[in-house]
Amino acid sequence: MRSRTIVVARATIAGVAVFALGACGGSSNTTGPKTGVPPAAVQQELATTLATSIAAQIQAMTSTGASTFLGLFDRAPAMATLSTKARSRLHALAFTNCPEFAPTPIVDTDGDGIPDSVSETYTTANCTDNSNGTLSLSGTFVIKDPDPTTPSLDYHAGIDNFLLHDAVTSGTEQVDITLGLGGTLDIAETIGSITEDGNYYISVNETKPQQVKDSVAANLTATYTFPADALLVEGQPLPGGTFSANGTESFTFNGTTYAFTLATATPLTVDPNCATSVTAGELTLTFGSAGSVHITWTGCGVYSVAQS
Repeated sequence: MRSRTIVVARATIAGVAVFALGACGGSSNTTGPKTGVPPAAVQQELATTLATSIAAQIQAMTSTGASTFLGLFDRAPAMATLSTKARSRLHALAFTNCPEFAPTPIVDTDGDGIPDSVSETYTTANCTDNSNGTLSLSGTFVIKDPDPTTPSLDYHAGIDNFLLHDAVTSGTEQVDITLGLGGTLDIAETIGSITEDGNYYISVNETKPQQVKDSVAANLTATYTFPADALLVEGQPLPGGTFSANGTESFTFNGTTYAFTLATATPLTVDPNCATSVTAGELTLTFGSAGSVHITWTGCGVYSVAQS
């Protein structure tokens, strides 16, 4: 469980670090609240990133646990704005009794693979590594079954005020970075559909070796519809169906806050025989009055990105 959590932390940092605006260059140094519209090239990059990650989002709808929840944070496998030291130190941690689990043993009354309720708590007292500077974790992960007596895919996951602080004050490469995140994810299964509601925030405050103070927040809803007689199995691929996603997201970079709305123009057709899941459909990202970016699929793994 501990190794999974470290992967979660690393994946989260990767997601934060790749704000598409980073392509514009420069460090982030907030001077006051501002709002703006991303350049056209950045809008295209955000749309492309969404298109390439949509298959993972769809496949995660039948998976439970923190990995699914952290799927909401995923942007791309880049960590360009974080120091090498800050990343590499996450590979080798020396914690004792971290995290703490409750209850033990875990109870799953209806045997559907989702615990009745389990919490994973990180405290600075137990989750601090001083072997090379200081790296500490704090906060709580919670996963529970909304109806622990009826087998289903329904579950609730939450991250409450999770903080990762990494500081190295000696040597040639000094580091001081704080990652914060929180939010909830709820999955509800009915006959012929799964609905996913998620809201989250992530913040990064790095003062060494560079100045970075960025954040992202989102409120997203996704629905997957499929034949009513199809059998759903936790952790197994979804049957063929359609996928829709809608919501809002805002992110702050270089002292300016940008926002967009995600809407489904045409539900995405999902074919289990397609390696990238989607074979048709259209999603739209709208950046205020600056117009929209359309992602249109016309075949398995074939899509185009166009602005209007």
